[in-house]
Amino acid sequence: MRPAIPLPPAALTEQAEPATPSPAEPAIQRGHRVLQQVRIAFIAVKSHLQQAERQAGATGAQVWALHAIRRLPGIGVTTWPAR
Repeated sequence: MRPAIPLPPAALTEQAEPATPSPAEPAIQRGHRVLQQVRIAFIAVKSHLQQAERQAGATGAQVWALHAIRRLPGIGVTTWPAR
C-alpha cells in the first residue's frame, strides 16, 4: 500500500476568509465568500486527485474499478451493473 499523497502546497496557500459571518454582512457577500471557499476546496481536491493519478499510472475511474474488483472477488462483467 502506498503512503497517502499530501495535498500540494499551492492548494493550501490560498486562504479563504473565516466561515463565521458578521451580522452586518449582506447575504450576497456571504454567498460569494462561501462560493470562494468551495472553489478553493474543489481546486485542492482536483489537484490532489491528479497527482494521485500520475503516481498510480491510472485514472480515478480505473482505480475505483480495481478497488471494486478487489472488494468483490469473482465479480464479472455481467454481474457488475447489478451491484
